[in-house]
Amino acid sequence: MMKRYKTPINRTYHGVVLKIKKSDLYQHITVYTKEEGLLHIVHRRGKKILGNHTILPLGSLIFNILKEEQILFLSEFECTNTKATLNLSLDYFIYSQIFIEMILSLIPPGVTDHQIYQLLCTYTQTLLKKDPRIVTIIAGWQLIGYAGYYPDVNYMQIGILGKKKNRILYYLGDNLPINVLPHKLMPSVRTLWKTLLQYNWNTTAVLQINKTDIVILENLLYSYIEQCSEKELKSINARYELGE
Repeated sequence: MMKRYKTPINRTYHGVVLKIKKSDLYQHITVYTKEEGLLHIVHRRGKKILGNHTILPLGSLIFNILKEEQILFLSEFECTNTKATLNLSLDYFIYSQIFIEMILSLIPPGVTDHQIYQLLCTYTQTLLKKDPRIVTIIAGWQLIGYAGYYPDVNYMQIGILGKKKNRILYYLGDNLPINVLPHKLMPSVRTLWKTLLQYNWNTTAVLQINKTDIVILENLLYSYIEQCSEKELKSINARYELGE
């Protein structure tokens, strides 16, 4: 039987870790990279490497890979874990998982987008500095835009599909299906909606947010992502156990 060899790929990757699934021998790692978008790579657990770096979700990963057939294996790497990855309290952890699931729901493998990569880096750096709920809602709406589903806030029609897990399920579109109940948004909601989509992460100005408006925009966000991706966001169930 011919022995299979791993072929080194002559490229250094820069990415943010999204998901880690562990087995007895391996870690299966999903990372969004600046160079090639989403990659699924395998790392043998217990393998000795230079340095002592634990790979955690939202960690910044610089790495090289080996390829065997269609499987990518992690070779040399350095993982920098910020306070956002090492010291997450429950609410920060839940919202970070929601944002990660948003990315995995909307962005298919092979799609390279510098704006998405930069948004993910900014989110990781900002998560512990501000309210994790607000940071996740802003980043979520901007992610939708970068993924190609930018909403026309002025003309987008809103309908109510029902209620689930203490949240209202909305339908968003240019036209509403006949069986969907129309819902009129207050002008203040649409104004805040535009602000979140265009939010400058480098601003020092305080963002004025009405509590009622942000609840609506959070529910709209989750509904729109599920609608666009045709996938249920499972991580938001834990969010509603936190209350408003």
